[in-house]
Order: sequence, then C-alpha cells, then structure tokens
Amino acid sequence: MALPFRLREVRSGGCMATARRRQTIRAVGYRLADLLELPREVFFDLSRVVITGNLQVSVENHHGLLTYDQDSLTLALDSGKLVVCGEGLVIGMVGASEMTVTGRIAAVRFEPEAPVPEPEPTRATRTTRRGRRR
Repeated sequence: MALPFRLREVRSGGCMATARRRQTIRAVGYRLADLLELPREVFFDLSRVVITGNLQVSVENHHGLLTYDQDSLTLALDSGKLVVCGEGLVIGMVGASEMTVTGRIAAVRFEPEAPVPEPEPTRATRTTRRGRRR
C-alpha cells in the first residue's frame, strides 16, 4: 500500500534542537505507522532486504543497479548502497523497484551515505542602537 506522502527525517544542521525535532518526527511516524497498522518500511520508504540462506537475496524499494559481475552486485538505496558478494551471482527477477539475486551468497553489506559535513558556524555581526558593532 503506497501512501500519497512520505515522512522523511529532517536533515539539517547539527544543533540540539534539530536532533530533538528529528527524534520527535521519527517517534510520531512510528506511532502513526503502528496506529494505521502499516509496515514501517512502507511508511518510511525504506528498503527491504530478505536473505534466504546463502542462496538468494531479494531487495525491494531500491533505486537502481550500480555495478554487477558474477562475484558482486551493488544496488543504490535511499540511504546508501547495498553490496552483495558471492560466487555465480545471477539476477533472477527485476521489477521497477524489486530485484532477486541468486547464487552462492558470501556476504551482504550495507554502506551508508557519507555524512554531509556541517558548515562552519559563522558569527553574525550585529549593530547596536548606537551604531557600534558587537
């Protein structure tokens, strides 16, 4: 069930108020998903990875294939990359945002996005009523 909106985390600044705001938004989202009885991965637009033994990996809600050969496969996710390593990897099923990979799976690794460096805080200069700078 797709929702007509997405609840995204607030991604700005590093101040304490922003961190609290981000936690509040996430908590409200969790409660709303539970109240509507929706899976969190649907509500938050998260990827879903299902590993079946060492034979198969199914990925839902990915954003495309980045690299592929018989020994490794890299998929773009909303929050980073998913790397599947193994032997004889074959892409079995491909959908708009689903993919199934079969073969001898040795490792599945998530590589998060590199964090965006925060800009250096600048000190704003203000002028007092008498025209002096602070």
